[in-house]
Amino acid sequence: AKPWIVNPGAAGKERTKGGPSCLILHASETEWTIETVLYADTTAA
Repeated sequence: AKPWIVNPGAAGKERTKGGPSCLILHASETEWTIETVLYADTTAA
C-alpha cells in the first residue's frame, strides 16, 4: 500500500478560506478514509 500524507493546513476561519475545519481519519483493517468537517459559524455570547 502507498503511504498517505495528510496535512490539515491552516486553522481559523480567515486562514481556511471556506475549507475544512477538521479532518477525521477512519481506519479499519481493510481501508482508510478521510472525512472533512466544516464547522458552522458560532458567535460567543
